[in-house]
Amino acid sequence: GAYDLSDEMRIYLLDKNFYKIRDMNLEEGNDLYERCLREFKHVSTGRSRDRRNYYFLVRIMSELSKTKDCQLSDKARYQIGVWYHSEHVPFAETKVVCRIFQDMADDESSMYRLKAAEAYANIMFRSDARSVIKYLKIALELNKPAIYYALGIAYKEIDQLDEGKPYIRQAAKMGIKVAQEKCKELKIDY
Repeated sequence: GAYDLSDEMRIYLLDKNFYKIRDMNLEEGNDLYERCLREFKHVSTGRSRDRRNYYFLVRIMSELSKTKDCQLSDKARYQIGVWYHSEHVPFAETKVVCRIFQDMADDESSMYRLKAAEAYANIMFRSDARSVIKYLKIALELNKPAIYYALGIAYKEIDQLDEGKPYIRQAAKMGIKVAQEKCKELKIDY
């Protein structure tokens, strides 16, 4: 069947329009970004959940990630990662997501560095606690109690509890109940 896209997005099926995306000014680029988000919701809830619709939206976001504006470029790259990690898509791919978020987290100039580090750490935590520690440390700048707690538990997972205790303690001080319970269990004062 045909693409299940709105008319305002169908125009980008034509190469002459598609390849102009990367040259859009910031206002046009942000407008297209917002339309892509709306279109993704439409496609996700529509009767036709054809992969081609999703891939096309990813292609548009990829073009937006090639714009000269760093913030729009980062925002588009980050959104691609979010989409690839979404349970709504028929092509969820953890390896792709990890690559996108890891690259952004490693890029000190990325405006989405902290969010990408947090997202990467959350995904990787389930499979490899040791590799996650670096990214949780980057994400600490977000000052979220859950990140402190996750970092402490990651150290515990690799049998370095002494390294992890200060982070578990900090999460407990910040009001995380599970961290407070873990402090009692491990006899950590907070």
